[in-house]
Amino acid sequence: MSIKKYGIYLAYPPHVDLRHEGLGRHLSEFLKGAQSKESAKFVIACPSWMQSNLIDLFISANIAKENIEFISPKKQPLILTLYNRYILFSKKKTRSINFIYKIKKITQKNTNLLFYNTKKSLLNIRSLNLINSIALLLLVILLPALTFIYVFIKFIILMVRKIITYALKPINTDEINRLILTPRNLKNNFTISSLYDILERNEIELIQKAINTRVDINVWYCPTCFWPHFNYIKGPRVTCVPDVVLTNFAVGFSLIGGDRFSETFRAVEKSILQGKYFITYSEDVKWRTLVEKYHINPKNITVIRHGANRLDDLLRIKGSQLGIIEASDLCFNYYLNSLKKSIGNSFIDSWRSKEINYIFYASQFRPNKNILSLLKAFNFIVKNHNESLKLIMTGNPLILPEINEYINNNKLHSQILCLHGLSIQELASLYKMAKLAVNPSLSEGGFPFTFTEALSVDTPVVMAKIAVTEEIVTSSELKDIMLFDPYNWLDMSQKILWSLDNQEYLLEKQKILYEQLKSRNWSDVVNEHLNTFDNVSNDHRE
Repeated sequence: MSIKKYGIYLAYPPHVDLRHEGLGRHLSEFLKGAQSKESAKFVIACPSWMQSNLIDLFISANIAKENIEFISPKKQPLILTLYNRYILFSKKKTRSINFIYKIKKITQKNTNLLFYNTKKSLLNIRSLNLINSIALLLLVILLPALTFIYVFIKFIILMVRKIITYALKPINTDEINRLILTPRNLKNNFTISSLYDILERNEIELIQKAINTRVDINVWYCPTCFWPHFNYIKGPRVTCVPDVVLTNFAVGFSLIGGDRFSETFRAVEKSILQGKYFITYSEDVKWRTLVEKYHINPKNITVIRHGANRLDDLLRIKGSQLGIIEASDLCFNYYLNSLKKSIGNSFIDSWRSKEINYIFYASQFRPNKNILSLLKAFNFIVKNHNESLKLIMTGNPLILPEINEYINNNKLHSQILCLHGLSIQELASLYKMAKLAVNPSLSEGGFPFTFTEALSVDTPVVMAKIAVTEEIVTSSELKDIMLFDPYNWLDMSQKILWSLDNQEYLLEKQKILYEQLKSRNWSDVVNEHLNTFDNVSNDHRE
């Protein structure tokens, strides 16, 4: 039997944990579905810093890592290794928060272009041999010596000033949390951002050199459209365009992304305009985005919908024939563990109960996710109808300041819990224990995972009435009872209230659709991708 090889191209920057990204979940389900395909093998090209993260992702999804080949530099840049160790140390030392804050303030000076090539060479060092050691010594000490002395003096002055300032007023913990030099905030710092950009460019050059020596790869596939350099690969290529949500929520993304938002938007457009073959998850993205906005030939666009994202097996006791309801103790233990990952909640002890009454929204916090409308609907419900109801979400409220502001202004601290960095088992448990799952998103690339994830553990769902949802929910009756106008928070609140009072009826009706959707597994999704890849490969030869 001949084996065909297909390449997957990933180029995320350092510190992106794919276990907490939508693409990571999609990739893990895809590769899990591909494990049974004896005639196909996948090769992943990625930066050195992604390998361990991907292996962790595969382990958590029960994917045999030995079935996956990597094209990647063997060692990550030395400076990144040192920085990672520093981050681990700083997390263990709470007193380092103020220190990191002061360093951040200092490093906001613009990078001197004179040292660009110096930094590029420094950042590309991956191990210490004699030559590299001498070069590193010269680069670190001789060239930037004067700059270091200047920065050190400024640091001492600033540190003294800040110590005096903090001694005279209470520390605002929210401010410290926002200013701390986390990997996410690093990207918004001009100096650190420029270093990251050089790191990424160095890595991409190495990866693409390796890729272009591999004549055994039938087709290369990029599962997102953030990386226009994917189009520099020689040979047939297919780009996935989940959505171009940046075009519809430009103001919201620019407020949290700054200048990097416009860079990302330009990269997405460049990827699309330079590409030829595409995969999307919905007819809406195919026609309204790729064909109408970017004038892509519809014959070169394949719509491949998601398989069912099922969570029920994660809550079963191994070797037991009991269902998920009988495994409630296991579920509750995962739930309790998830509470350790709460962000800024001083009422956490009030959540440690099996009888807790909450609705659940699993999503990162982004402008298109419509979080503020959900908060308004929830506030109306608890103030006028059900004061015992609580809300659990899985995003970081510090990313969108208006979320924290709304919670503070409406005194909802004890009724809203934000969790971040959940394991897949914890996610399943939160779905299972919820009275109702909610998805208010204004825009998605395909039918939201929320539906099959919640229904797989017998939790009903209410969702926003958007194009990609109505592609799947075609029954008029089901639309009426489960979909709401996402731009009308009062309509959302009424749908949530009705659903809480009619959980069994809603669940019964939704189970009919769920049974249809769960028949489409991820092996089917993989087959459709392979057919598309083979068609592109044949077309490329002609």
